[in-house]
Amino acid sequence: MVAYITCKARLHRSAFLLPVTFSTPIIFAILVFPESCKWVLSRNRMANHFEDCTIGESNQGWDIVREIIAIVCLILAQTFSSGWKFCSTEYLQHLSEEQIFRIPAYNSVFLDQWLLLNGQNKEDDSKDHMDPKTTAKRSKIYICTTMYREADHEMEQFIRSVLKIKKAHRLSNRNIEVHIFFDDAVRGNSLNDFAVQLVTQVENILNCTDKSPFKQLSTPYGICLGWEFNTNGSNVSLPFKIHLKDALKVKAKKRWSQVMYMAYVLKYLLKKKREDPEQPSTSRGSSDPEQPSTSRGSIQTTSSSETRSLMPEQPTIDCGATDRRPVVDPETESYLLVTDADVTFTPDSVEYLLDLVMRDANLGAACARIHPQGSGPLYWYQIFEYAIGHWLQKAAEQILGTVLCAPGCFSIYRCKAVGDVLAKYDTNVEDAFDFLIKDMGEDRWFCTLMIQEGWFIEYCAASKVQTHCPQQFAEFLKQRRRWLASTVANVWLLIKDWDKVTKKNHRVSFMFRFYQFALLLANLIGPSSTILLVAGGLRYGLDWSTVPTIIVQVIVSFGFGTVCLLSSQKTQVKVARILIFLYAVVMTPTIVGMAAQITMDFINSPEAETNLISQDIRISTSTLFLSFVLGTVLLTGIMHTNEFLCLFHGILYMLCLPAGFLILPIYSLCNITDKSWGTRELETHTDTTVSLLDSIKNVLSTCSCYPCKNGKTVKDEENDLELSPTVGNLNEDESTFRKEIHSVQRQSSGEINGDIDSDAEDETGQEIKDWMQCDVQTDMSDVYEKFVRNGYDKMKFISGMTKRDIKDIGITSTIMIRLLEKIIKELPDASSTISPEIPENTTSWLRTIGLTRYKDNFDRIGRNVEVLQNLRPEELNVTKKGHVKWLMKAMKKIRYPNDHEKAQLKTKKILREKAFEKEHEEDEFWKTTIESMNLRPNTFDHHSKKMLADNLVELRHGWILVFTVSNLLWLIMITTLAYKGELLNVFGTNVIGLVVLIILVFLLFVQFIAMLIHRCSTLIHHVGRASYKCNGKKHLAFAFNERDMSETQPKSPVRTGEVSQGIDNNARSQLIENNSSDDVNLA
Repeated sequence: MVAYITCKARLHRSAFLLPVTFSTPIIFAILVFPESCKWVLSRNRMANHFEDCTIGESNQGWDIVREIIAIVCLILAQTFSSGWKFCSTEYLQHLSEEQIFRIPAYNSVFLDQWLLLNGQNKEDDSKDHMDPKTTAKRSKIYICTTMYREADHEMEQFIRSVLKIKKAHRLSNRNIEVHIFFDDAVRGNSLNDFAVQLVTQVENILNCTDKSPFKQLSTPYGICLGWEFNTNGSNVSLPFKIHLKDALKVKAKKRWSQVMYMAYVLKYLLKKKREDPEQPSTSRGSSDPEQPSTSRGSIQTTSSSETRSLMPEQPTIDCGATDRRPVVDPETESYLLVTDADVTFTPDSVEYLLDLVMRDANLGAACARIHPQGSGPLYWYQIFEYAIGHWLQKAAEQILGTVLCAPGCFSIYRCKAVGDVLAKYDTNVEDAFDFLIKDMGEDRWFCTLMIQEGWFIEYCAASKVQTHCPQQFAEFLKQRRRWLASTVANVWLLIKDWDKVTKKNHRVSFMFRFYQFALLLANLIGPSSTILLVAGGLRYGLDWSTVPTIIVQVIVSFGFGTVCLLSSQKTQVKVARILIFLYAVVMTPTIVGMAAQITMDFINSPEAETNLISQDIRISTSTLFLSFVLGTVLLTGIMHTNEFLCLFHGILYMLCLPAGFLILPIYSLCNITDKSWGTRELETHTDTTVSLLDSIKNVLSTCSCYPCKNGKTVKDEENDLELSPTVGNLNEDESTFRKEIHSVQRQSSGEINGDIDSDAEDETGQEIKDWMQCDVQTDMSDVYEKFVRNGYDKMKFISGMTKRDIKDIGITSTIMIRLLEKIIKELPDASSTISPEIPENTTSWLRTIGLTRYKDNFDRIGRNVEVLQNLRPEELNVTKKGHVKWLMKAMKKIRYPNDHEKAQLKTKKILREKAFEKEHEEDEFWKTTIESMNLRPNTFDHHSKKMLADNLVELRHGWILVFTVSNLLWLIMITTLAYKGELLNVFGTNVIGLVVLIILVFLLFVQFIAMLIHRCSTLIHHVGRASYKCNGKKHLAFAFNERDMSETQPKSPVRTGEVSQGIDNNARSQLIENNSSDDVNLA
């Protein structure tokens, strides 16, 4: 073990070779001299065996000289034989045991000689070594990011992280590409404000010049903007692409963006690199994903009779080859570095992750230590929460088996592993359970699929990144609602299919299974345990009776659950905020009371509890348990010296303990039917291309006051008017748009989400008639006429209408007013498309906002900014209410733009003037992929959405039943045993409570031991990457700086159970040359 650790930390010369080489000669030398020999024998209680010393007192100088010559010869022989070979080998840091030693065993008779001869070295196994520089050049890293509505400063920190990669790229010729997939960023040819904001950041931060012009491509999914950054004469450029998705052409949401970039990398970019006509194709033995193969991520080598590998004998091709340098499947040495759009990372963060995935071919993914960013109490709470989750939970998962989730915030995936699960990952939601595992936590489900396919995941504490965390209470609640439901669903999915998983994945053991099941059980009874904890603390702190306190908390919990089931999201959030505040107040005396009780127990105070473990151990079991928990957390913090200050935020975490283990589970369980994402959401809106008539009919299809064409009605009008968010938003990824959308068939530059071309004709924008789909025969014709008559004839004029506005245009039906108000609120705010600027003239300004018919009105008024900004509606001489409101909104935007707005206006102008190009090969790929991978938005199927909504409600009811019964039984049982179960007491407490405490202590102890092991591994990782000479090489597996790369490394590991194939020398050389070059122009 010591030999393995020293070599793994790259201390093989100083801490392994020297001790092993000189241990035997030094022992011989000690036994040569009488005094030292006697001292050794006496220390071992062998004073009667002095005559066994090699040289006795009667021996003369010649005997001593002879012994010294023998020792010197032994040292020289051992040094210049196996020692020299071992010394000349440059081991990379963090290698696995099979990469360091031939046989994972030792011979106790000749231990030092065995260790030296057993170590792999470049002289004996030169054909099994390969140049890490060649491996690094051959490797491909694709940085893939999903974006939606990130703030300007969030985008900036991500682009600056890319800038660091760009600068590091100057020191090497690494194959790195950056791809950003931006959700719902474009309509037709018009970018929304968030997309323009991103392009502006890219142009400014990455110093885009005429030497790195961008291309604007029209694609089947929207628009693609591409740059090629050539860094200081490097022959490998850094492609940077922004893929702007149109929600009318491809499905929205993060999971489908992930499917797109995974398919793009695996099925297009990697395939294009292999098929590039300028790169000679590989001959036999090469890995072609289009051909059937028995290997998965295998390293393919030729074989010879001299092979001393422990792997099973591999089939070979007799081609007379003598060179066995590994030839690797490109997907095995290609990696997806997936990130969020608000993450801050460095080249070191990337290198640390690549150290892990390049070491072990069975490793499907690796994740980093994530630090939250933000400010305020919620941020402070999450600092400790993130710390404990990484310190104990992820470390325990890795040591016991495999990490269950490599978050999309910042993780690296092996392309081969991605290819194994992509076919399942792009499937549609079919039932309620599918909805929870696929759409509520896509990253966790993706990792679950990898584990089921035999891959495992590791956590790298040395790789550190920062990401913005929710700072608004509602956003925090909704995010954790998704995470909690997804975690429970995915863990249950693994436990349910554990036998199948165990057969495929050797890292999944019984101990790991028991650990996950125990955690799931602890989470199930977490709310009732929290209630008991608070009740016990109040008894210690305020001498409150336990039973009434428990009853009050149970009533409060049921009341909050009822509020979550029956009220709106805003009401739920308000009530949750109040309860969390009250619980924080209650937890103050609770914590003080428990601290006082622990102190009294340890000092044997007469006021201490009487339920002691025994008369000899005068401490209660609860005191012992709490002391163990606090001591474990404190020691864990000490083991993380750089993050020790996170423990101070644990005080706030303890005050908010009921929030995380009582309020949040209830909120999450009652809202599993909620489809909303929770973070970075503006006001919810539907797409304007879904007609108003369809929207109203879908809402009223079961309402008795509105006759549908099929004649069906429902009794409860109010329930349908207040449809839950599930019905309105459910399965949006699957079916929210019509197959034949009118705005897709025509030029969409005037749509509500797009910018309006300044050269467009008057009255630009989507017609309200298209939205209502009205003609003389339809039921909506009267409503349509009232809208048009009052100036609401364009979609942009309708957005922002209030209930009063709807009444003012002459609509009197209460039900129709409420329906229109609900639907219009879901439309995006069109006023955001009006640019803040001083117009050159009145005509161009009116043309921009689509109301040139009022040119004469404004010619009389003039174009003085102050006058225009202070105009009252009646002074416009405009009679149509919709036009008046739109003009007033536009006039408020007349001002001098700030620097940020000027930059965005400049970007918009550049984008308008830039001509669109086409890449036919890529277009064909996307057309095929969109159709074959469920990326096409489906028809608006209200029936399917309603069925799924009903299934989710049934699932929620079932989970609520199990959750409620389990916690009530646990409360009743523990409370009853505490008062009436004296005969069943063991060690001063009831037997059931003692068993649960033992399980919890066991889980925490396992986590603590796993943390210690993982900290040692992290220390070895840091030490192995260190340079022991001033400005010396680091001998890394992967580095952006070429000089930190070693010349040789032991042979790469082979994916478990895989078959290697032999190829001839020419084919091997061609493949290495092909993979190490980069001739693909991605701009």
